[in-house]
Parts: sequence; C-alpha cells; structure tokens
Amino acid sequence: MRRHTTCFGVGIVLALLVFALGSLPAFAQQPAGENKERGEKLMKDLGLTPEQEAALSEQRKADQAQRKELLESMKGLRKDLRDELGKYDSDQAKVQSLAAGIKENQAKMIDLRIASIAKTKEILTAEQFQKFQAKVEERMEAGRKEHGMRGESRPQEAPQEAPQEAGNAGEPPVQQTN
Repeated sequence: MRRHTTCFGVGIVLALLVFALGSLPAFAQQPAGENKERGEKLMKDLGLTPEQEAALSEQRKADQAQRKELLESMKGLRKDLRDELGKYDSDQAKVQSLAAGIKENQAKMIDLRIASIAKTKEILTAEQFQKFQAKVEERMEAGRKEHGMRGESRPQEAPQEAPQEAGNAGEPPVQQTN
C-alpha cells in the first residue's frame, strides 16, 4: 500500500509540473492571452535568464508536438475500440490489440512527462525549481477549489448523533448488535 501511495504522489507531482509548464492549455479554460500572461509572470517570478526562457520554450514546443501526436493516435485507437466493442460479434483479438496500443501510448505519455521534468531540472537551478513546484501547487490548489477537480480535499461533515430517548439524556446511545 505504501508503494502505491508513493507512486500516486509521484504521478501527481509529474502531472502538476507538466500542467504548469503550459503543456496542457486545453484544460486551463482561459483565453490564450491569459495563459501567455500567466506564463510570463511565472518566468519573471522564477528569475529566468533569457537563455533559460529560450530553452524552456524550445522544450515545451518539442514536448507539445510529441504529446499531440500521441493524443491523436490514442483518439483513433479509442474510437476503433469503441466501434469494435459496439459490435455484437466483436473480435476479441482486435479488442486486445487496440487496448494494448492505448496502453502503450499511455506509457509513452508518462515517459514523455518524466523526460520533460528531467529536462526542466537541467534548465532551472535548484532554487528556481523549488519556486516552480510551489507555484504549480498553488495553481493546482486554486483549480481544485474553483473547479472541484479530482483529488479535492472536501470538508468533512460532522457525524450526526442518533436522537436520544428522553430518559437517557446524558448517556451515550447504546448500539445494538444482531
């Protein structure tokens, strides 16, 4: 269980970093000008040199091109899988082959994210990377609050107590077992 939690945590951090780099503008749901302004503000807050800005921009463009290709491939595979599964007499070998292709592309996406983060670490200083991670977390937390995204920590409601009988006031309720 501990290993699963650690892997999940690493996955969340990876997703946050990729999101903050602007690699997922489709999910930002803000006009392109606002995304650009936010990216420029982040660059300024991190105190990047012009060389670092250029390197990050180049990396982002390359990553986006690879990600777009993988997403288009997965879109086609998913459509083909839905179509095949929609048939009464679907070919199980074809279904398995399509599912394997989707899984392969998902693994490639994860590898791309990991490589992107490694490249980002090579470009940024340790201090800049720490600031970057903090900004990403702030942005993700704001998104969770605003949009109610998965992983949201919802406020817990206090458990309601069972109504007590008039003669038992002050005594804890008795739980009956069958």
